[in-house]
Amino acid sequence: MLEPEDSTPPIRRAPLVPVTAVIDDPTELKKAVDQLAAGVGDVAIDTERASGYRYFQRAYLIQIYRTGSPIVLIDPIDLDLTSLRDFLVDIPWILHAATQDLPCLNELGLYPSELFDTELAAKLLGFPRVGLAALTESLLEVSLAKEHSAVNWSIRPLQPDWLSYAALDVELLPSLKDLLTAQLKQADRLHWAKQEFETLKTFKPNRPRVDQWRRTSGMHELPHRRQKAIVKELWTVRDEIAKQLDLSPGRLLNDRVIIAITKLAQQKPITPEQIKKLLRGPAQDYLPQWLQAIATAQSLAETELPRSSKRDDAIPNPKAWEEVKPTAAARWGKHRPAATELAAELEIAPEVLISPDILKKFCWEDDAPTKHTEILHRLLELGSREWAAALIAEKFAET
Repeated sequence: MLEPEDSTPPIRRAPLVPVTAVIDDPTELKKAVDQLAAGVGDVAIDTERASGYRYFQRAYLIQIYRTGSPIVLIDPIDLDLTSLRDFLVDIPWILHAATQDLPCLNELGLYPSELFDTELAAKLLGFPRVGLAALTESLLEVSLAKEHSAVNWSIRPLQPDWLSYAALDVELLPSLKDLLTAQLKQADRLHWAKQEFETLKTFKPNRPRVDQWRRTSGMHELPHRRQKAIVKELWTVRDEIAKQLDLSPGRLLNDRVIIAITKLAQQKPITPEQIKKLLRGPAQDYLPQWLQAIATAQSLAETELPRSSKRDDAIPNPKAWEEVKPTAAARWGKHRPAATELAAELEIAPEVLISPDILKKFCWEDDAPTKHTEILHRLLELGSREWAAALIAEKFAET
């Protein structure tokens, strides 16, 4: 496996190929699609979202590149993408960390018929660092400028240096794909990658966690159920307002402010002036909603208060298995080290070989299989890829 170079090459801040102006007109989009059609090979695709600024994870910029064409920058907001959809329908895509981009591309009606994920390919090859900048440095000796990764891509107009940064994210993907494909073939792992990529085409993000309010930063400072009820009500109201405003919840009302308000609410009666002093920006416009959330929580009967800890019908943390299900604990104690050992032999991360969720589900089951064929069948049912299930089944059957 190829290790990264020790020396860092000079930072590239702009692509070496032409870049279009940001396209927000159907006619200009059709011209850009024609330019892409004149290129050769797969299309490299990336998106920019406004994570941390907006509630919804929509794409605010799409970057597309094909060898022999310019890098095309598209503003998809309120733009008819029909010509782009028609062009992309049968052309393989190259993405880096596809799970980040596919949901917002799917939202725009863009779906790959075939894809190659450079991040996942690097993981299957056992690269110690799989970020795009790390891969371009180690494989192409090109260091990318990444200082604009966390900017607010929803604002208009977009800054020229931001656009250069965005264009860089697709310029080198075709070259990366070629090099990674060669290494996958050499390592006899290209069939692994193809199975992973085929499944990745239909990737859907996980459903939101149950009781997300419990993840509010600072919850450990609030031991009482009444306090938890206040946090829950404030979190729920914040989420509803943030969704209406398409604003990141934390930018509307910071978690630490929720905790501070909750502590203040222990002082009865709480006054609007006390709450208002803690509010900043748009949160000030929703003072009545925050006060109503507190009142709702304070009016709950004891039987209606949230539990001190989350009631989770899912599989508990393996640390608790010894007490609640010793047989599962025994399987976990046997199979987890076996999976870790096998991953080390393959020089890949254990989670690439088998996801923690699949491993937990397999060990937790009352009738977990012990024979090779049965283990293989069950792992496939749980979502393992064929290449990984075959290796794991053989390892588990031996333990």
